[in-house]
Amino acid sequence: MRRLLGTGGGSLRAISILVAVAATSPCFAQDVKFNFKSVDEQVATRFKKQFLARKETLEKHLVSTNFIPLFTGNIDVEVSSGQPFSEALLFAWEGRRGHMYFPVDRAKDGKAAILHELAHVHAPNQVRFLAEGYSAYLEEKMGNIKAFPTRGLHSECSIAALDERKSALRAVSLVRFDGLSTEKTETGAFLGDHMGLEEAFLPKSAFMDNQRRNYAYVVSASFVKFLIERHGEDKFKALYQQTPLTPHVATRADPVRYQQTFSGKLLTELQSDWLRWLTDKQKSCD
Repeated sequence: MRRLLGTGGGSLRAISILVAVAATSPCFAQDVKFNFKSVDEQVATRFKKQFLARKETLEKHLVSTNFIPLFTGNIDVEVSSGQPFSEALLFAWEGRRGHMYFPVDRAKDGKAAILHELAHVHAPNQVRFLAEGYSAYLEEKMGNIKAFPTRGLHSECSIAALDERKSALRAVSLVRFDGLSTEKTETGAFLGDHMGLEEAFLPKSAFMDNQRRNYAYVVSASFVKFLIERHGEDKFKALYQQTPLTPHVATRADPVRYQQTFSGKLLTELQSDWLRWLTDKQKSCD
């Protein structure tokens, strides 16, 4: 381990840590570079420990399920007070796969979506809602349920908590979700923007924008969870692998792939099945 400390005073300092991950990784040794900017040293140490533990957990799962070949490049992790949300998927789309960003506030609060963003590094996808849904599903399943988007609740219960007016769920069209390609736009559109959910999250405000985007993520996580629980991980893997991410290329996926993968069922039929499954799951929510 090599530690390079900046010149900041007090207990806050800029820290860059280069860690060579040894044989704890199931398939390979990999360099992980942590760049902490104005982060308390205790927070940085705790984050690094959590990151490496969750990296090992995720990689073991992906290998055991033979879900997708693991990313073997180096990983560059920044933790700072830049943007308020974490990111890895859009970096992959830009051709910077392996670069990751986490806001310092979530690192301090123990709410960083580490496993979620690592899933984007190992298993990025051209279809945005499947990429986000699978990553959020894995975070809920084996990572930090306090992280975005579930924030302490299982995805089905988070849907109920966010849908206070009981109108957003009626506005969800998974066909429309499926049509959103992973890409970096000039406006930096989030999952959940321009997908027919705006009227369900009025009045218009930054807070309601965040609620709508959060909602789109938990909807995606819940649908992925339904597909895996109801139809099995092999079929979900078959669906997921049909839309690999290509940097700088934004294309709409063929909706026929759902029929080909799930015994002739259209995505609209799968949405109806998911809604019935969701209603049953929500009976156990507090």
